[in-house]
Amino acid sequence: MKRKGIIIGSIIVITTMLVLLAANVVPEIRVNNKLVSAYKFINKGNYKEAILIFEKVLDIDKKNIEAMFGIADAATELGDIDYAINMYEDILNFDKENGQVMFKLAEAYYQNAEIDDAISTLRRMIEYEDAANNKEKAYLLLADIYSAENQASIAEMVLLSALELIESKDLEDELRVVEQQIAEQDDNNVRIFKEALKAPVASYLSGTYEDKIDVGLSTVGEYDIFYTLDGSEPDEYAMLYVEEIEVSESTLLKTITYDAETASVSPIGAYNYDIVIIEDSEAVNEYLNDNPLTETNWLNHDSIVEVREVFNTTQQLIQQNQLAAEYKEINRDYGMEFRTLLKDPNGVIVKYIEEGGTEDSYRQSEYYYDINQTLRFIFVTEGAANGTSIEQRIYFDAFGNRIWINVKKEGEGYPGFGNLPEENYVFDPLNRFMQ
Repeated sequence: MKRKGIIIGSIIVITTMLVLLAANVVPEIRVNNKLVSAYKFINKGNYKEAILIFEKVLDIDKKNIEAMFGIADAATELGDIDYAINMYEDILNFDKENGQVMFKLAEAYYQNAEIDDAISTLRRMIEYEDAANNKEKAYLLLADIYSAENQASIAEMVLLSALELIESKDLEDELRVVEQQIAEQDDNNVRIFKEALKAPVASYLSGTYEDKIDVGLSTVGEYDIFYTLDGSEPDEYAMLYVEEIEVSESTLLKTITYDAETASVSPIGAYNYDIVIIEDSEAVNEYLNDNPLTETNWLNHDSIVEVREVFNTTQQLIQQNQLAAEYKEINRDYGMEFRTLLKDPNGVIVKYIEEGGTEDSYRQSEYYYDINQTLRFIFVTEGAANGTSIEQRIYFDAFGNRIWINVKKEGEGYPGFGNLPEENYVFDPLNRFMQ
């Protein structure tokens, strides 16, 4: 009886361990899948989408440092320095002596003009950090900050202290620069750093458009903008920008910012617009009949290249943080579904995203639209814990007719994965988003 009791007790212990192990494995799979998806977005420059997924990781594991770091880096790329600072500070709450995070946090503080916080963080990093190369980075940035704040004498002391601990040519070079700065200053001379003029930014990126466009120009500061439409280099005698420029045919627009007070000129901005006005769908069908898409030519076929330009234009707008985003969450039986609607500066929906999944699978569908808000491209990614991975690329002509499908699959498959049904094509993204 005693032996039987021992066996039963062992079974209970093993069963408990298996239950606990399963409870830990499932969330870990979800976290890993989401981290992989987030880094895919990072690599593509889709920082907003990456942040959304990193945030979902934190919903599962509030202490996931990798997700916090990912959010901070993506937020920095988007210019949201406050959010990046919050994430770096949260990491340090869990890992107080992480020199890499301290340096990133100091850079963020400095970028956000929080000078005192940047300085105190670097001094704390110098105190805790053991690696000489990391200490050197902290000393150099600290000296740069003091120098930029017209405190060259303090910068000199920082560098001299550093050289007592570290032998470094970079520190010696920086010290010579600071000493030269001190030599050139006097009590009444404050160094003024004036930001260089920036090239004007156009409201439309270079690309192919299927109708005339009205291009707006803007620049940093109260300066004049001059432009040309014939590809020649503009100067202060070119056309002065006063209102939106109508572009109704293929045009190479070149622009400059001009400061009349100092006669300074910015670098030239260039935008190449191809205007291809399609009268009706019969011309498209006739072209495809004469030049059919095949497995050997589809990648470089004119119809696919045109769709790719729509995709690239949207991606550039995302990287330049020029899209306005709306978000929505829907509680499904199998889990949460997330929807994102992205609009360009003119209020046109250029991208719509749906994503969600189960405990061991994930699916994301991205829909891309041209300036006429016609569906031109669908990109679907699916992944499962069993190693299955599927990518679908679906291409449409200028009238929303499907012209090609490309599918890549790895793994043994997963229930529900496969070609996106036609009834799931989203031709009206706003209506779909509101459902």
